[in-house]
Amino acid sequence: MTAECLGFGNGGPSMRFFTISLLFSLVAFMGCSPSDSGGDNTTNAQSSSSSLPQASGDSQTVTPTQAVTHFLEALRSGDEALATSMLTDKAQAEMEKNEAAIKPPGSPTATFAVTEEEILGDEQSGAHVLSTWTDSDESGDPRTYEIVWILRKEDHSWAIAGMATRVFEDQDPLILNFEDPLDAQRKRQAVDQEIARRSEGETVQQAQQQTPTSPR
Repeated sequence: MTAECLGFGNGGPSMRFFTISLLFSLVAFMGCSPSDSGGDNTTNAQSSSSSLPQASGDSQTVTPTQAVTHFLEALRSGDEALATSMLTDKAQAEMEKNEAAIKPPGSPTATFAVTEEEILGDEQSGAHVLSTWTDSDESGDPRTYEIVWILRKEDHSWAIAGMATRVFEDQDPLILNFEDPLDAQRKRQAVDQEIARRSEGETVQQAQQQTPTSPR
């Protein structure tokens, strides 16, 4: 998948800082949350998966739009087990192997909309689903940004394999592959470093603008 096919709009500087708050809540490593229990997560994921819409025969399957809608609701409500159960089998296995997990933000003030769906490939075994996520930033102002969810068809249902979102308007969208949590972690760290670099540059620029010039 290439960045060109994702179709993002441009986001301003305020959007990139807001976007990263959700990115950092996904693919968290267990070492950052010592109170979590892997065994409990497995049990809860099995019970939470019963709340998902189930296919009733080969002719009826959960659509990509439905899968993303339920996944976003799990993120909004903070349901880690349900969100994890909606990942692809490979993503779940790799996260368990690398002691990583989905950590939903759990924001009751957030709203979302699933706006577009595209089925991919001759076998129609992949999909991109465009969504918007709106929540309040640190100042209490509403911010909306776009996410493309990357899905794969497994056993007559659709599972989440990754996501893409634009963090910096002058760069290609950032793609996080949930099936490779170590790579996702590296990309998150790179974004964090870039945000720090840009913030420092903006601070220096503001200081220079505020410094009075000496009369000649």
